Amino acid sequence: MGQYQGPDDTGKGLAAVGDWGDSAADSDEEVDIREEEEPGDRYLRGFYAHICLGDLLDGRYRVIHKLGWGGFSTVWMATDETTGRDVALKIMRVCDVSENDYEIQTRIKEKISGRDGLIVYERTFFYEGDMGQRHRVLVLPLVGLSLNYALEKRPIAARRSAARRLLECLAKVHAAGVVVNDLNSGGVMWGVKSLAHHDRKNKYRVLGRPQKTQAEWNNQVHRRPGDLVQTVKVPESLLEDSVYLGDFGMAFRTGGAGQKVVFPTFTAPERLHGIAPSAASDMWSYTVILAHLFFGKLTFTYAPTPMFNSTSAPPPLMTRLFDSFGPLPSEWKERYTEQGTVPGSYYGTPQGFSPHFHNTIENNLPQLSATDRSHLESVLSRGFQYHPEKRLTAAELLKDPSFIALTTAA
Repeated sequence: MGQYQGPDDTGKGLAAVGDWGDSAADSDEEVDIREEEEPGDRYLRGFYAHICLGDLLDGRYRVIHKLGWGGFSTVWMATDETTGRDVALKIMRVCDVSENDYEIQTRIKEKISGRDGLIVYERTFFYEGDMGQRHRVLVLPLVGLSLNYALEKRPIAARRSAARRLLECLAKVHAAGVVVNDLNSGGVMWGVKSLAHHDRKNKYRVLGRPQKTQAEWNNQVHRRPGDLVQTVKVPESLLEDSVYLGDFGMAFRTGGAGQKVVFPTFTAPERLHGIAPSAASDMWSYTVILAHLFFGKLTFTYAPTPMFNSTSAPPPLMTRLFDSFGPLPSEWKERYTEQGTVPGSYYGTPQGFSPHFHNTIENNLPQLSATDRSHLESVLSRGFQYHPEKRLTAAELLKDPSFIALTTAA
């Protein structure tokens, strides 16, 4: 089992001596970090492993910055001191979702030989937490930030190629018998230029110095406090046009049982009505991302959560779907499983897309030619079908003439 090792390799939990970022200069900076980053109680409860910048994990990975965090992991930038490469370390919570992520990635590695564009682990080891828990660590290739980052500034050519590359990845995953289940723009990442030729000082000059404070800890339980670090802000100049699909924590094998909805904005409407997820559900989610790429923002399915939720008010997302795509299937009536009450008038016989759908495309994409707008409308209309069986599969959409024209145009 890979253990934490300090510079003297004793494993006593001492970070390497040196310059590892800046502590919050005052209480305001500390508050900003605590509000923006992972909840401190997850450290106190042993969900997250306490990590310090400068730590050496598994005898080779020197932690130099934080890349992000989620409900089931923290992700760190580290230098592999055996190869000189920069990698990402995904340090998992001890839970079923974490092991599922590992098992699905293992299946992808076994079933897919050409994994270009898929983020799967290169190595894995265990890190022992303060309470004796064994955190699985996935060593991943280092990529950039999520698709949301600076999307509106990315050239349209990069967005076209991103749409195709992401669909190619999804087709491979489906062919391997895997349903992503919570496909969303947060799990799609831009590539990033390598900084392997820089020393740590120059990496900090390019990325910005880590800003940190002390993570919550209990000296009667934990051997030392960890660092609560502000997530790195990757400069736009480092981003590449390539995109990568990762984060398979909620994925499952075809025919299995998927877990509950996580991101309603990206979620197929049948799932909000008690119907099990499928590869077709992923295709609805992909269509949301496709629209996101071309519009530069979430469009047809984005509905902000009201400040005061009401169980009697129509759910904003259902209103958006009704306004854009017309009545939902009548057989779904009274089957809505989320918070709120959907009016019976929102259900009926689907009659095609509303004028709002066409007008949104025509009036908000001046950078596209009339021909491209027509192709986009055709592709979106195939993905935003209420009935899962009417959506094209990933393999079919890759062969669709409108999709080909839209994603290969100069």
